[in-house]
Amino acid sequence: MKRNEYGILVQIKAKFDSTCIETGDAIKKGDPILWAKGTKQLYCMDSKEAQNYFEAKFDEEILSPSQKYY
Repeated sequence: MKRNEYGILVQIKAKFDSTCIETGDAIKKGDPILWAKGTKQLYCMDSKEAQNYFEAKFDEEILSPSQKYY
């Protein structure tokens, strides 16, 4: 889980139809989204927030391997 200025971000599938808080794009039930737990805001996968989330996740998992592997 990653933290942003709104709280902890979690990748889930949308449980209902909604709208992306950043882009205004429609989110349909079942679409993959990022959910900010603190504010309950939803971000679609095309948003800048989602891009930042996945870049940080890549950096953490690939570029900074865990100590358990050494």
